[in-house]
Amino acid sequence: MPEKTSPIRILIVEDETIVAQDIRLMIEAMGYKAAGTATTGEGALELAAALCPDLILIDISLQGVLDGVETAAEIRRRHHKPVIFITAMSDPGTLQRAQGSEPFAYLYKPFEQRELYAAVETALVKHRMEAALRESEERYRRLFEGMKSGVAVYEAVDGGKDFILLDFNEAAERIERVDRRRVVGRRLSEVFPGAGAMGLIEALRRVWRTGLPLLLPPAFYRDDRIEGWRDTTIYKLPSGEIVAVYDDVGEKRRAEEELRRTADELQRLADHLQTARENERTRIAHELHDELGQALTAMKMDIAWLVDKLPDDPRLRKRTADLAALADFTLKNVRQLSQEMRPGVLDDLGIGPAVEWLAGDFSERTGIPSRVSAALDESLLSKGQITALFRIVQEALTNVSRHARAGSVRIVLKALRRAVVLRITDNGRGITSDEISGRKSLGLVGMRERALAAGGRFTIEGRTGRGTKVQIVIPAPGVGRS
Repeated sequence: MPEKTSPIRILIVEDETIVAQDIRLMIEAMGYKAAGTATTGEGALELAAALCPDLILIDISLQGVLDGVETAAEIRRRHHKPVIFITAMSDPGTLQRAQGSEPFAYLYKPFEQRELYAAVETALVKHRMEAALRESEERYRRLFEGMKSGVAVYEAVDGGKDFILLDFNEAAERIERVDRRRVVGRRLSEVFPGAGAMGLIEALRRVWRTGLPLLLPPAFYRDDRIEGWRDTTIYKLPSGEIVAVYDDVGEKRRAEEELRRTADELQRLADHLQTARENERTRIAHELHDELGQALTAMKMDIAWLVDKLPDDPRLRKRTADLAALADFTLKNVRQLSQEMRPGVLDDLGIGPAVEWLAGDFSERTGIPSRVSAALDESLLSKGQITALFRIVQEALTNVSRHARAGSVRIVLKALRRAVVLRITDNGRGITSDEISGRKSLGLVGMRERALAAGGRFTIEGRTGRGTKVQIVIPAPGVGRS
């Protein structure tokens, strides 16, 4: 076990004394620290608040007012700590109920030390990733509220005939002179009855159906309460929600100036969010590879050393062999996860080798042959555009493996006259127009948004039984024919 400068502190919640003691011994043997032991849900809540452990192991079937599921849910709500359930039950009803408290792993009694170790390490990695995501969402909220333009987030209802207001920023409250609590959760046609006449509902419907951004020309809004000119830009998020970013403008010049400012701000926001996400993925990938990977490698070396020192006892040698196999398995998963987060080949060798690596990994996992032609001068593209193309290939291959029922895939990345072209084709069943525009097509929306953020154009075509073609064209002035 590698030496730890700051041991992970684990709270044990188990009402069987012997089981709790066994878990404590296993925890300490693995180099962790048992922060404390509770036998009831109420006691667990008190210790979680007082000791602030890094992780909680909790039995689902606690006796008392609060059972393990209720206790875990309350701990997650109050402290955002990772929870691992210990249970002797595996019936669907119990597991479905437990899932609501968002556990990070399950351990079924009886379990061995290596199973506990794998569950704890997995939970800690997932918890770090969750914390990073939560921080990213908080940054988004600060940006959302700090924007000078009004921002309204909608969800389509009744097949796009109307829209529910999901969120409303402070700027929108000032423009509309309304408290967001009076409009969030209600229909647009109900709270802003003039939205239909000004063309907003039809514009939202068009963006919802096509997924393409839309600039609504300056339009006059009026109802019994307020009136004014609105200059609106509408986007569809990968989640399927529709965002309207708008300003209250008085004259055409002001409308044009505000439009340019809003467009620039949105572009900076989109670039910032995309860059922040990639930076976060890179950081987590490095942390997985360097810290956890090195720890597992050190553990393998220690195991190899132990093998040489062990007496000729078959049971001991089997245990060490099992432990070595577990270390190999975990290290392989860590490396795979690191590669999926941010493959080093993209930064080290460039987009061409990175796409070839993606295709090779795809073929190995799915058994679907793939061909790659990726001869491209990377100086034609920015770092952000290169990352966008890589993520689009990644998402396209995921869609092929899940939905296409294809026998082969071909990827072409090359420079044509005044443009860089990425084309991914398969010979599968072919995507339908309903699937392209459907609410569940979040992967397609994500690819389209990445292409747009990179300054490119996204198209997808499919013919029943004759495959699907995804194409991204990024203008690159000065590129010759190749």
